[in-house]
Amino acid sequence: MMWIVLKLQGLQRLEDLVHKINDLLDNRVEANLQAISKMRLVDLPVDRSFTYEDFVATQAKFVKKQAEMLAVKNVEVQHSIEDLIELAQTHPRENLDVQLDEQSISSFRGHYSNAMYQAILRATKSSFAAMKKRLAGISNAGAASAERPFFDVSVQLTVPRVTMNPTLDDIQAAINATAKKILSCGKQLQVWGGKAGAATYYDMIARDKEIVKVVLLLTGSIEGTKESVLEYISSFDKYKFLWQKDLATEYAAFMSTSPSLEDFESELKKYMAIEQEISQVAPTHNIGSLALETQPLKYSLKSEAASWKAQYAKNLHKQGSEELKTFDAYMRDTTLKLNRKVEDLEDVRFIMGVLKEIREKEANVDNLINPIEDMYSLLMRYEVRVPKEETDMVGDLRYSWKKLRKLSTDVSDNLARLQVGFKRELIKEVRLFVLDAQEFRQDWEANGPMVPGLDPMDAVDRLKKFQLMFEVRKHKWDNYSSGEELFGLPVTKYPELEKTEKEVAMLDRLYTLYVTVITTIRGFGDLFWVDVVEQIDTMTEQVNNFQNQAKKLPKALRDWQAFVDCKKVIDDFLEELPLFQQLASKAMRPRHWKEVMRITGKELNLAEDVFKLQHLLDCKLLKVRDDMEELTNSAVKEEQIETKLATVGLDWAEQNLVFSDYKTRGPVILKASCAALCMKASCIDQYYRDKPTELVKQEACFGHMYMASETAELVEKLEDSQMTLGSMASNRYSAPFREEVNGWITKLSTVSEIVEQWLMVQSMWMYMEAVFSGGDIVKQLPQEAKRFQNIDKSFMKIVTNALETKNVVATCFGNEMMKTMLPHLLEQLELCQKSLSAYLETKRAEFPRFYFVSDPTLLEILSLGSDPPSVVPHFQSGLFDSLTNVSFDKVDKTKMIEMFSQQGEKVEFERPVEAKGMVEVWLQKLVDGMQGTVKNTIKRAYRNVQEMALEDFIFGHPAQIALLGIQFQWTADTQAALTLARTDKSIMSKNMKKTEAILREMVMITLRGELTKIQRTNLETCITIHMHQKESTEELVKHKIKDPTDFEWLKQARFYWREDKDTVIISVCDVDFEYSYEYLGVKERLVVTPLTDICYVTLSQALGMFLGGAPAGPAGTGKTETTKDLGNTLGKYVVVFNCSDQMDYKGMGKIYKGLAQSGLWGCFDEFNRINLDVLSVCAQQVYCVLSAIRERKKQFVFTDGSLVSLDPRVGFFITMNPGYAGRQELPENLKALFRGVTMMVPNRQIIMKVKLAACGFQENDVLSKKFFVLYGLCEQQLSKQAHYDFGLRNILSVLRTAGAAKRANPDKSEVFLMMRCLRDMNMSKFVAEDVPLFLSLIDDLFPALKADRASFPEISAALEKLQSMMWQITLQVVLERGLQLHPNWLNKCIQLYETYLVRHGIMLVGPAGSGKSAICECLAAALTELGTKHVIWRMNPKAITAPQMFGRMDAATGDWTDGVFAVLWRRAAKNKNQNTWIVLDGPVDAIWIENLNTVLDDNKVLTLANGDRILMTPQMKAMFEPENLSNASPATVSRAGIIYVSDSELGWGPVVASWLQTRRPAEAAALKPCFEKYVERVLDFIR
Repeated sequence: MMWIVLKLQGLQRLEDLVHKINDLLDNRVEANLQAISKMRLVDLPVDRSFTYEDFVATQAKFVKKQAEMLAVKNVEVQHSIEDLIELAQTHPRENLDVQLDEQSISSFRGHYSNAMYQAILRATKSSFAAMKKRLAGISNAGAASAERPFFDVSVQLTVPRVTMNPTLDDIQAAINATAKKILSCGKQLQVWGGKAGAATYYDMIARDKEIVKVVLLLTGSIEGTKESVLEYISSFDKYKFLWQKDLATEYAAFMSTSPSLEDFESELKKYMAIEQEISQVAPTHNIGSLALETQPLKYSLKSEAASWKAQYAKNLHKQGSEELKTFDAYMRDTTLKLNRKVEDLEDVRFIMGVLKEIREKEANVDNLINPIEDMYSLLMRYEVRVPKEETDMVGDLRYSWKKLRKLSTDVSDNLARLQVGFKRELIKEVRLFVLDAQEFRQDWEANGPMVPGLDPMDAVDRLKKFQLMFEVRKHKWDNYSSGEELFGLPVTKYPELEKTEKEVAMLDRLYTLYVTVITTIRGFGDLFWVDVVEQIDTMTEQVNNFQNQAKKLPKALRDWQAFVDCKKVIDDFLEELPLFQQLASKAMRPRHWKEVMRITGKELNLAEDVFKLQHLLDCKLLKVRDDMEELTNSAVKEEQIETKLATVGLDWAEQNLVFSDYKTRGPVILKASCAALCMKASCIDQYYRDKPTELVKQEACFGHMYMASETAELVEKLEDSQMTLGSMASNRYSAPFREEVNGWITKLSTVSEIVEQWLMVQSMWMYMEAVFSGGDIVKQLPQEAKRFQNIDKSFMKIVTNALETKNVVATCFGNEMMKTMLPHLLEQLELCQKSLSAYLETKRAEFPRFYFVSDPTLLEILSLGSDPPSVVPHFQSGLFDSLTNVSFDKVDKTKMIEMFSQQGEKVEFERPVEAKGMVEVWLQKLVDGMQGTVKNTIKRAYRNVQEMALEDFIFGHPAQIALLGIQFQWTADTQAALTLARTDKSIMSKNMKKTEAILREMVMITLRGELTKIQRTNLETCITIHMHQKESTEELVKHKIKDPTDFEWLKQARFYWREDKDTVIISVCDVDFEYSYEYLGVKERLVVTPLTDICYVTLSQALGMFLGGAPAGPAGTGKTETTKDLGNTLGKYVVVFNCSDQMDYKGMGKIYKGLAQSGLWGCFDEFNRINLDVLSVCAQQVYCVLSAIRERKKQFVFTDGSLVSLDPRVGFFITMNPGYAGRQELPENLKALFRGVTMMVPNRQIIMKVKLAACGFQENDVLSKKFFVLYGLCEQQLSKQAHYDFGLRNILSVLRTAGAAKRANPDKSEVFLMMRCLRDMNMSKFVAEDVPLFLSLIDDLFPALKADRASFPEISAALEKLQSMMWQITLQVVLERGLQLHPNWLNKCIQLYETYLVRHGIMLVGPAGSGKSAICECLAAALTELGTKHVIWRMNPKAITAPQMFGRMDAATGDWTDGVFAVLWRRAAKNKNQNTWIVLDGPVDAIWIENLNTVLDDNKVLTLANGDRILMTPQMKAMFEPENLSNASPATVSRAGIIYVSDSELGWGPVVASWLQTRRPAEAAALKPCFEKYVERVLDFIR
C-alpha cells in the first residue's frame, strides 16, 4: 500500500511537471513564435500612398521598431527554453540517479532554435510577399480604386524635358533599401541553441533560396511599369514646342509675315485650345504601384501656353491701344483748335485749315474706328485682360466723333459771319506794305553790305543789321499773301523784297564762311606747338571742309573781296599744314630747328610753354617751302640711320660666343660651326650613346637633336650688319653719324675675319684632334703629333680667353692674340694636313683597296691596325666584296683560319693568314690568302665535278665554286660534243639529255624542306645558270651546230681550267679573262636572257679593246646588275658607286687610282648625275688609265702627277638613265672611252620561267606565261599612276614570295599558289578604282580559282602562330593607341607586313590624313610585342638640303661632315640588337632620292661622296611616306615596294571616333550626331 501511495505521488509530480512545461511552451514559446510568424516587417497600408521621402523615413522607422520587437521576442523564447530545461532538471523526482543527457538538451534547444528561424523566415517571406503584392499595384492603370497606389510621383516640367520626382531609379533604390533593411532585421537576432556556422539569423535567412529569389524580383519590381510610365510621359511631347522653341524668335517670324487680324485670332485660338486641353488632363494617373501627380506639370504647361498667348495678345493689345489713343488724342486736339478765339487774319486761316482737315478725315473715319473695335472685341473674346478706361474709350469713339462734327459745323458758320470785316482790313494793310518794301529796297542799295569798296568785316556788320530788318518784312509778306489767298483776292507781288531775299541769302553764305575761316585759323595760331602734333589731323579736316564750302559758293561771289581773302587764307594754310606736320615729326632734333631759324631768318623760342603755331605762321614758311621740305626729309632719313645704328650697337653688345662640349675637353668649340642642321658624326654617336634608344622615335624630327646653330646665326648676323653699315656709309644723310658708322664697319670687318679664321682652324683642329688623340698614327707620325700638341695648346689658349670675355666684339676686336695666332695655327694645321694626306696616300699605295674608304674610316682602320679583330667590322666598308668576318686561332690570336660571307657561309683558309705588322701588310696577305684559298678550292672542284654526285658536289663546296664546277662540266661536255659532232651525230642529243637530267635533279632537290637558307640560295643560283646553259645547248642542237669554232658557241661564256697556266680562263668570243678569285659568298645570280648574252659579249669586247662599258637605258632593265653579274662570272669584286652632284674630281681620281692599282672593276651608277666640269676631268683620268693598259705598262703617271702601279685587269663601267632631272650630257671625250650598251626591256617571261624553276615549280612554263600576260595587261589597262611598277624588281619580289609559298605548301596546286601570290603582292599598291579591274584580270587568267586573303594560317603551323599573333597584337596595339579597328585600314597594316617580309625599301604612298604614319607605327609596335624590338627614326627630307641630309665636303679643308640621314644610317647599321626603320616622311623628288639608289637596289649600300660605303644590315628598313610619286623617277619607283593608302581606306569616321574617345562622355554623345549629320554632306558639297 505504501508503494502505491509513493507511485501516486510520483505520478502527481509528473503531471504537475507536464502541466508546467505545457504552460511554458504554450504561453511563452509557441505564442511568441506565432507572433513572430505573423509579424509584418514593413508598413504597407492599403489606403495610403507614400511620397519618396515619406516611404523611406516610414519604412526605416517601422523596420527598426519591428526589429527591436523581434529581438525581445527572440530573447524571451530563448530564456523560456532555458527555464524549461532548468525546470525539467530541478523538478523533484525519485530517480535522481538518472540525469538528462547533454545531447538531448542540445537537440531540444536546436529544435526550438530552428522553430525560431522558421518563424523569422515566415515573417520575412510574408513581408516580402506583401511588399511584392503591394508593388504590383492596380491592374488597370489609370482607374480609380479603393486601394491606393503605393507611391506618389510628381510629374514636372524640368526644361528641356518632362521628368518625374522621384525618378523610377530613385523609387527602385528605395525599394531595394527597404528590402535590405527587412533582411537586416535578422542581424540583431543572435542564433542560440548550438547552431553552427551562423552568428545571427540574418546569416541563415540571407542564404535561403526563396528569399534570394524574392529579393531579386523586388530589385526589378519597377521595371515592369517603366515602359508604361515612359509612354505616358511621352504623351506630353506634343507640347514640347512650348518650352523648346524661342518665343521671341517665333513671334518675330510671325510678325515678319505682316499678319492680319484673322492670323492673330488663329494664334490666340490655338493657345486657348491648348490651355483647355491641358486643363482636362487627369490630376492623378495610376500606373501599377505609382500614382503620377500631373498637377505640377499642368501648372507649368498652362503657364507656358499662357506665356505664348500673352505674347500674341500683348502685342495685339499694344497695337490696338496705340491706335485708340492716337485717334482719341486727335479728337481732343482738334476740339481745342476749333475752340480757338478768332481775332485776326492768322486765326481765320488756322481755323479754316482745321475744318478742311476734318472734312478730309470724315470719308475715312470708319476705316480708323472699325479695326480698333475689332481688336478689342477679339481681346475680350479670348479673355485677355483690358483696362476698363480703354473699354469705355472704345465704346465712346463714335459718339465723340459725332460731337466733333457738330462743333466743326458751328465754327464754320461763325467764321462765315466774321470774314467781311477781315477782308477790308487786309486790302488796306497791303497797300501800305507795298510802299514800305520800296523804301526798304532803296535803303539796302544805299547803305547795305553790297556797296562797292566796303571792307569785308564792315560788310558783315551791315549784313547782320539788314537781315533783322528783312525778317520783320518777310513775316508780314507771308501773312498778307496767305490772307489774299484765303479771301480769294489776287496775291500781290513784291519784286523789291524778292530780289533782296536772294541777295541776303547769298551774302549770308559768303560772310558766314569768311568769319568762320578767319576766326578758326586765328584760333589755330594760339595753340602751343606741343599740342599741334595731336591737332594736325583735326586742323587738316576742318580746313579741307572750308575749302569745299568755298568751292560750292555761287560764281557771282567769286569776284568779291571777301571771297578772294577767304580763299587765300584757306589755300595758304592748307599748303603750310604738310610743313607743320613734317616739323612736328619726332625726327626733328635741335640742330634741325636751328636750321629752320637760319632759313626763315626768325628767332624762335622753343620752350614748350612759349612756342606757338602763330610763331611759325609769322615765319611765312611758304616762301622757303623747298628748303623746309628738304630739311624735314633729311631729319626723317637721319632718324632712320640713327635707329639702325643704335640697333646694331645694342645687338652686338648682347651677342656672345656660344661654345659646346667636345668629347671630354669641355666647352671648347664654337657651337654648330658648320651648316645649321649638320654636325659631327662623333657628336651624334655620343648623343645616341647617352640616350635610351626608345627616345629616338620621339626625337625623330631632330629639332632638338642637333645643337642650336648659334655660330651659323652669328656669321649670318655679321653679314647682315655689315651690309646695313655699308649702305649707311654710302648714304648722304649719315653725315652726323659718319664717325660712329665707320667705327662699327671696322669692328665688324675685323670680327668677321677673325670668326672665319677661327672656324677654319676649329674645323681642322677637330679633324686632327681625332687623328692624333691616340692609336698607331701617333707612333707613325711623331713629328706631326708633336706639332699638333703645340697647336692644341695655342688653340686652348684662344678658347680660354674667349670663354672669359664671351662678348663677340670684345673677344675678336682689338685682340692682338687673335690677330697673330689664328693665321699661324691655320698655317701649322695645313702642314699637318699635308703630312697626313701624304701618309694616307702612302698607305693606299701599299693596299689599293684603301682608296675605296673615306679618310676618317681609313684613319680609324690604321689606328686599330695592332688589333686585327677591331678592323674586321670595316671589311664591308669597301675592302672586300663578300668577306665579312674571319675567325682567329684560339691559341695564336694573330692567325686567321676561316673566312665568312655576309650570308654566313664559312670557308677555311688553305693556310692560316697571319695578321702581324702594319695593317696594310696583313690586309694584303688576307687578300692573297683569300684568293689562294678560292683558287685551290676551284682546282680541286674541277677534278671532283666529274666524280662526285651532283648533290654532294653542290653542297660540299662553297657556293661560288659549286656554280663554277657546274659551268666547268657544261663547257667541257659541250666542247667535247661539238668536237665529236661531225663523227657522232647523236652526241649533241646525248649531251642535251645529260644537261636536262642535271637540271631536273637540281629542281627536285629544291623541293626538300630541310635545306638551309645558304644551301637553297646556292642551289637556286646553280639552277638559274644551268637553265641558261640548257637553253644554249638547245639552241646549238636546234641550229645543228657541229663546230666548236662556230660563233653560236663562241659567244657563250665558256669556263676552262688551264693546266698550263694553272688558272681558270673564261672565254667570251675571242676575249679571254683570267678568273680573279675574289671570294663572292652566296650570291643570287641573274637570269641570263638573250639581252644579257648580248650585253656580256659587248662588254667583254669593250674590255678586249681597252675601253670601258656604258650600259644605258630606262630604269629596271638591269644595267648595274648585269655589270655586277659579269664581274661575279669572272670572280671579280665590282665596286659600285652611287654618283651624285657632290662628287668632285679629287674624289673620282682617288677611286680611279684605287681601281687601277687593285685591278678591280668600278661600276659608277647614275654617272651622268656628276657635274659637267667634274666629268671633263674624269675623262682625262679614265683616259690616262686606259692608255696605260693599252701600252701594257706596269706603272704610269696619273693626272695628278703621282706614279701609280697598274693591274691591267681593271675595268670601268658607267650606267645611265637618260632624260631624268639632274642628268648631264656626257662630254664627247668621255663618250669615246666607253663602249655603249643599249639596255632595253629584257624578256621577262624567261626570267619568270627560270626563277620559278629555281624555286621548284614544275609548271614553270605555263605559270610564267600567265605571269607575263598579267603584267602586260596591267601596264596596258590599269590607270597610269606614278607609283605603279611592273618591272623586274617587282617581278623578283613576287617570285621570292612564290618560292616561299611553294616550299611551305608542297602539296598545294602550283597554279593556286601563284594566283594568290600575284594577287596579294600587288593589291597593296593599287588605287581604289583599279582594284576591280585587276581582280577581273586575275579571274580571267586563273578561272574558277578562289583563294582567301594571304592568310598565313594555312601555310604552316609556325606561320599560323605568327599570323594569328600578328593579327591579335596588331589589334591590341591599335586599341592601346586609341585608334579604331577599321577593316580596310587594318588590311593595309597586314599588306605592309607582307611587303616588309620581301622588301628592304618600302613606300607608303597616299594623301595626308590617310593613316600612313599610324600604319607604320602600329606595325612596328606589334612586331616589338612579338619579341624583336622595332624602333622608328623619322625625318623630313625636304626640310633640309641634300648636303645637310647626306653630308658635305668642306671645300677649304677637305673635311667631311655627315648629314642627318648618313648619321642615322651609320647608327642603325651598328645597332644589331634591334630592328630600325628609318622613315623619310616628306615629298619624294629626283634630287635627294637618287642618292639612295644603291640603298634601295640589291647593293643595299649607302655610298657617300667622301667614299664611305655603309652596308645595310638585315635589321634595317628604309621607308618613305610621300603623298605621291609624281616627281620620282622610274628608277626610284622600281626599287621600292609600294603600298598605296587612298583617302577612301580610312575616311573621316575612324578619325572622329578616336577624337571623341578623348572627350568627356557627355561631350562625345552630343557631338557624335552632329558629325554624322553634317560632315559627309559638307564633304560631298566641297568635292
